[in-house]
Amino acid sequence: MTTLLNPFVDVVNQINGFPERPKGRYFNGLTPELHERYRVKKVKLYITLQKALQEVDKILEPDEKIVNMMPVTNENGSNAATSGVMGMYAAKTATAADYIKEQDSLRDNRLMIFTDRRMIFFVMIEFIDDPTVYYSYYYDRIPVLKLKKHRESIPADNNRPWRRNVLHWYTLDFQTTDKRVFTEILNVENAELFKRNLLMIPNMAKIEISDSVFRGTKFDYIFSNINFGIHANNVIFIGMGIILGIALIVYLLIHFL
Repeated sequence: MTTLLNPFVDVVNQINGFPERPKGRYFNGLTPELHERYRVKKVKLYITLQKALQEVDKILEPDEKIVNMMPVTNENGSNAATSGVMGMYAAKTATAADYIKEQDSLRDNRLMIFTDRRMIFFVMIEFIDDPTVYYSYYYDRIPVLKLKKHRESIPADNNRPWRRNVLHWYTLDFQTTDKRVFTEILNVENAELFKRNLLMIPNMAKIEISDSVFRGTKFDYIFSNINFGIHANNVIFIGMGIILGIALIVYLLIHFL
């Protein structure tokens, strides 16, 4: 249920104290009614997020402090596990049901909270329903972290194929020593925040940064590595194509020669 009128990034950045970024020509071209709808959603989401952060305060250990937060959505991150069938969710509480109605959102809004000791990650709708549903990744349990930049050139004009737009994004992936795995796609803005935290947060600065996925065992590398799964599927697909091609050639040789 991702929408182009999703105020989640703006609200999180506002709480972070970051300056508001330009929204682009599309947003400026919206009707007054849609602008008002966005404003109302933003106000309600701000209140909802503040209540969620009150629950986060209960999770924090003594003297543990929040540094900043990173908003992840289907617009600026991966939607593989938060859209379609994987994105369906049935609210268990009235508060969660209200959130769905107000934000037109199911599982697409996620939040990564950076403290001085760990990252706390949750899906907004799940955390609103049950504040015990979250993931915790301590920095001192992350030996290696993959943060790799990707680049893709796409046509900017179908009638002028030489005109290209260049897209950039990052892959974030790590496994903790207690077998917790995290994989996400970051846009440039979130990647910049993540890299800044790697420099700012002392315990986070000790993590080794790599361009490759790291797993503690070969078993984990095979079965908890999305990239490996994609490559394996591609190899299988190509192999099946080769086998079918050979079978077709054999069939033609037998029947027409």
